[in-house]
Amino acid sequence: MIKGLCSICCLSYNHADYIQYSIESFLNQSYKNIEIITLDDGSSDNSVDILNNLSQSSSVPFTVIAQNNTGNIGANFNTLLKKSQGEYIIFIALDDALTPDFLKEQIDIMNSDRTILMSGTTAPFIIDEHNNIQSNKPFINDFEKSNSIITPEILLELEYNKAHSVFIQGCIFKRELIDKIGGFDEDILGDDIVLRTKIYRYIINNPQYSLYIQRKSGFYYRRHSSNVSKNLSRFLLLLAQYYDRYWNDKPVSKVFKKYFIEYLGSNSESDIISLIKSHSYFIKVLLETPDASKLYYSMISNGKNKGSYNYYTYSIPFFSIKKYKNFITGKKYKEICILGIKFIV
Repeated sequence: MIKGLCSICCLSYNHADYIQYSIESFLNQSYKNIEIITLDDGSSDNSVDILNNLSQSSSVPFTVIAQNNTGNIGANFNTLLKKSQGEYIIFIALDDALTPDFLKEQIDIMNSDRTILMSGTTAPFIIDEHNNIQSNKPFINDFEKSNSIITPEILLELEYNKAHSVFIQGCIFKRELIDKIGGFDEDILGDDIVLRTKIYRYIINNPQYSLYIQRKSGFYYRRHSSNVSKNLSRFLLLLAQYYDRYWNDKPVSKVFKKYFIEYLGSNSESDIISLIKSHSYFIKVLLETPDASKLYYSMISNGKNKGSYNYYTYSIPFFSIKKYKNFITGKKYKEICILGIKFIV
């Protein structure tokens, strides 16, 4: 590790149109003690050529790693981390960029208090494909309405309730923090949300350390047609893996149900079945979200009497719930059918 050095760990995938703008924002930082380490994950455009040309004319150490496509963001960031030498680390994709004083401001904060292992901002400037700023409205709107201190406990609850807190490309981390939490998980899709969750839990469990989040915009987040976040099925699988690993002891969050209901209402039966089969956590979502079926099919029946039982049914082609109550004993039952398999709970 080189004290004072900030390692800018960058991922590239078909970002040829944006790389120059992004790299220039790093080179133009008021904090000059930096190294740039880039990994191209098998781009089909000329991203690698652009990176190699920029590295040859760079005024700072500039490493280019080119590999076949893996799509594993967590593993790719871990590769960058292993190649880096800085005391400070930032993770960013090469379609995003930094404001000129971002690194200096965050590093100054961490140097002012050695207990701070993470420093960042609440929101980005939103830019389009032509670098025009669209919005800089903070994502943590509740913080803008109060003087509440932004704590790791609050941020962790945001991850559970909103599946988002702050952007990792809007934060700088001490290397020791990333090492202590073991970096990114490589066996699930989640990258930034997993890293943040691990960090918040670590700081909560080690109160001798702290973090500092400013209510301001500190970087440029680009919205374009190829943003990974626009793939709803991938995002839902990512959330299923994340919630199963880090929040399985809690009910399914409202935000997960919201995205799941949106998917049910806008995709084919075969796509829905394929998604549900992709991870067991979706069964938990279904069991806790029977009303989701209303978007797909109308309620079949409600309040019909059948012998000594009262029952009603929610049903979609691959999933149904029948709820029963014995009028004599008061005992309640559920008959659940998932992909043709029935069981009673």
